[in-house]
Amino acid sequence: MKKIALMAIAALSMVACQNENAYTISGSVGVVGENDSVSLQLVEGRRLTDYQKVAVKEGKFEFKGVADSVRMAVVKLGDAYCQLFLEPGQIRVDLNPGQNYALGTPNNNAFEAYATDMDALREEYVAIAESGKNPELSDEQKKDIQEQLDNLEAKHLQAIKNCIADNEGNDFGLFVLGSYYYYLSAQELADVLDGYISAFPTNESLQRIKANNDVV
Repeated sequence: MKKIALMAIAALSMVACQNENAYTISGSVGVVGENDSVSLQLVEGRRLTDYQKVAVKEGKFEFKGVADSVRMAVVKLGDAYCQLFLEPGQIRVDLNPGQNYALGTPNNNAFEAYATDMDALREEYVAIAESGKNPELSDEQKKDIQEQLDNLEAKHLQAIKNCIADNEGNDFGLFVLGSYYYYLSAQELADVLDGYISAFPTNESLQRIKANNDVV
């Protein structure tokens, strides 16, 4: 009996180890056709590589698999898509019109919060810029609008810098750093690079950024 119990415990341990990197992406879509399917594609540089495809059933879909490392990916149905981090855990995706979000895991939660803040700044910027097209504006009003736009650009830049600093060591922070490192001064970049390189010692992009920054 004791031998059987030990074997059962060992089997459970093996299952736990096998599943610790498992992911489930469950989502919903808007109006779909009878034979529509949703694709999970990996981001490979500037290309998308097909990874998984599942059928949509009653507006719902689900992907399952194992993520040995965190990857950038896209869930896509026709023109509707959602960029996300493919990582272990339960990921919820909404492809309904006006939604397009991924939540449930650390990197995806951080990504969505950041995207929401950036979208709000972008919408405010566009609205103010549109108001500046009024031909009846006085010079003082035009100057005020330009100052508002400059302030929003400064807010946008600071939000990027804060995001890079606050997410040092995780894959979302690495993604933002790789996308916007050129917005940072040489000193600001030096202040965060060591932490990122410590977390991602084999990342070649970080090594190139550091080498270029050391020359400055």
